[in-house]
Amino acid sequence: MNSDIDILNLQTVIKRLLKTYPAFYGPIVKDAHDWIMEDGEMLLVLLFGAMGSVIRERTIALELDGFEDVFKLMEEFAINGDDTLSAAVLTGFMEAVFNYGKGYDPKFLACLLGPKSREFLIGWEQMHGNTPSWLEVDEKG
Repeated sequence: MNSDIDILNLQTVIKRLLKTYPAFYGPIVKDAHDWIMEDGEMLLVLLFGAMGSVIRERTIALELDGFEDVFKLMEEFAINGDDTLSAAVLTGFMEAVFNYGKGYDPKFLACLLGPKSREFLIGWEQMHGNTPSWLEVDEKG
């Protein structure tokens, strides 16, 4: 784990999300009451799922600004986080962004994935009986 950052601290995670993608502030405030548990801790998977939903909605609306940094941060959390943080990013964020359906093509954002995220999504697709061809990396460039 990278000792220069305290990514296990929930406040730090939220601050880094907002610094990386300030447009996420509105959805956090709007839905925070749904995420706060009785002990005051936010469920990480719901937080990352909400972030993924924002990215998905903005992609559908063709509002694509700042996504590269979000995907870099998600990859950093997935790689450097403990099992809880890594699982929250991969299941919450990646499944929300790439849970494609009618009118949504996941290939558009696949180029932003890091290796850990791509590996998770390949397994996710295979687990659901899908061919993960949309995740194949073009070796030519």
